[in-house]
Amino acid sequence: MAAGSSSRLGHPKQLVKFQGKTLIVHALEQALFAKFRSVFVVLGANEDLIKPVIRTLPINVILNKNWEKGMGSSISVGVKYLERVHPDSEGVVLMTCDQPFLTSDLLKKIVDKHQTTHANLVASRYEETIGIPAFFSSKLFEELKVLDGQKGAKNVLIKYCKEAGFIEFLKGEFDVDREEDIEKLKKMEDLNFEKWS
Repeated sequence: MAAGSSSRLGHPKQLVKFQGKTLIVHALEQALFAKFRSVFVVLGANEDLIKPVIRTLPINVILNKNWEKGMGSSISVGVKYLERVHPDSEGVVLMTCDQPFLTSDLLKKIVDKHQTTHANLVASRYEETIGIPAFFSSKLFEELKVLDGQKGAKNVLIKYCKEAGFIEFLKGEFDVDREEDIEKLKKMEDLNFEKWS
């Protein structure tokens, strides 16, 4: 999901650069490296600025016209689109573009966990909480399609957490919301993403 206006930051977080790449390009590349069947990005605010940056990537762009309603609406739009183009989908991995330490290895581990345990939900775990990236089986699509508002899929994660699988995501708690987060990233420029996989 990359449809938000980055209101707390004041400029599109999707276009913040870390290690020479924008956050959105990094996130999409990790999804592509994970070799998912298809990769979709949901855009909304700043669509005209973001589209040119990702135009060469083999992904599907979905526009959320109601992006102002929050992340929940982006999830709903994305899952509905996924059902239309891949009605036989086993599930979906939801992720955002503002976790700079996301790796394709983590995404693969999430899917592998589902395939070995058949859990309908496999979430990331970091800093005593659970969150995205997370795998949601098609059995949960109906609940994802009615999401709305700023909380995203958090309530679904909480509802099914007792029967979920989990993958540890080192540095998963670090996301880019404010200018001070960018300043912290600048100090990390010499780090290799693989150190956090």
